[in-house]
Amino acid sequence: MTTVFTGGAVIIDAHSELTEGYVVADGGVITAVGHGRAAHETLIAADTVVDTTGHALMPGFINAHCHLFQAMLRGIHTTQCLEDWLDNDIGPFLSSLQPEDMYLAATAGLLENLRSGVTTVLENQYVHQHPHNTDSVARAFADTGIRGLIARGGIDRNPTGRLASRLEGIDVYVDQLTRFAGEWNGAASGRIRCEAAIQTTWLASEELCARVGGLLADTGMGLHAHCAETRASVMSTLATHGQREVPYFDRHGLVTPATQLVHCVWLDRHELEIIAAAGATVVTCPTSNAYLASGPAPVSDLRAAGVPVAIGCDGPGSNNGQNMFEAVKWSVLADRLRTLDAGLLDEVAALDMAWEGGARAVGLSGSIGAIREGYLADLVSLDIESPGYSGSSNLRKALVFAGSPADVDGVWVDGLQVVAGGEVLSSDRHHIHRSLQQRRAAIVNHEYTAVN
Repeated sequence: MTTVFTGGAVIIDAHSELTEGYVVADGGVITAVGHGRAAHETLIAADTVVDTTGHALMPGFINAHCHLFQAMLRGIHTTQCLEDWLDNDIGPFLSSLQPEDMYLAATAGLLENLRSGVTTVLENQYVHQHPHNTDSVARAFADTGIRGLIARGGIDRNPTGRLASRLEGIDVYVDQLTRFAGEWNGAASGRIRCEAAIQTTWLASEELCARVGGLLADTGMGLHAHCAETRASVMSTLATHGQREVPYFDRHGLVTPATQLVHCVWLDRHELEIIAAAGATVVTCPTSNAYLASGPAPVSDLRAAGVPVAIGCDGPGSNNGQNMFEAVKWSVLADRLRTLDAGLLDEVAALDMAWEGGARAVGLSGSIGAIREGYLADLVSLDIESPGYSGSSNLRKALVFAGSPADVDGVWVDGLQVVAGGEVLSSDRHHIHRSLQQRRAAIVNHEYTAVN
């Protein structure tokens, strides 16, 4: 099916835009991009013509780190650091989550992502008290029509005694990861892909890391991992393993070009050099890191060292939303506060992280993150006649520093429209909202039947 977008602006990538341009997509792939309006013969040959007058077409954002189940647990407290927040706001409720709760929460989070201009989500799912929780999350990806890379997380240490519902034996974890990837990798017409995750070094034993490192070497599977998120996590890793986090991962073969290390707030110079030499990607989550008082990541230092950086919103519980516009903006602002230098990062850097960095993180560099011939037709239409774009020197600057999810009018994934007029077409958001609120009330008030 051929779709032609014509009449409005086109943001090609972080570096270029067209004041007026057209885009042709056929079979889910972009087949033509040009200046001005599409020719008459192009229009009459199309199955669908989308008039983008007053709008700008941009590549879909890539949210490179998320925990979607947290949509069920937003805002229980708002004044705790990461470790206390995990123990008090998240941990007590995990054992009560049923597979259908996971589906509801994932669907709600994905609807919010789509309405924030996100077409690809890298989901880190680590709640395994039921063996099919991650399958429920994958089903939400399939049903909403979004693209996803789902990392199945592993934890086998329980130093505080409060993580029992998240623990799996090493053999069980490896078996379930292999099963999940076998069933879901390439599902939904290729929109869903799978990889491994080690949640964090101080919750992972030597044996788990070694087993996963061997699995990655044998299969070529990617790895997603929290890394150097807080000062406490660094100190815990030193106390437990006698090394900082990046060298510990690297010793087990876990730092590769297919690795995404998330947060990386408290890296030292040696760790930065290991990441750069390996070609791994760092995912910064600036709004979550601010919300939990973890600190700002050294984003400009990483980029200066040649490290690919992507941007994530993190879970809905650790910043109360999936607002990718906010995360993109704060990827620049947080670094400016850290360095007191306004010249190191700008809107081009922010969009390069959101698009090319995100594409690199999910293993789709050269396929998503730009509007070019041969790229997948993952596209977002923005209303640029909203006030935030008026008077701006260029669309990319306005997008980063004044853009909002309210500007998102249409979203296409693989050339298929999934959002129209700001509404997601694949799911009834009102039903999802009511069902989730009802279930959340039962969970937080302990009026539930826990999973055995």
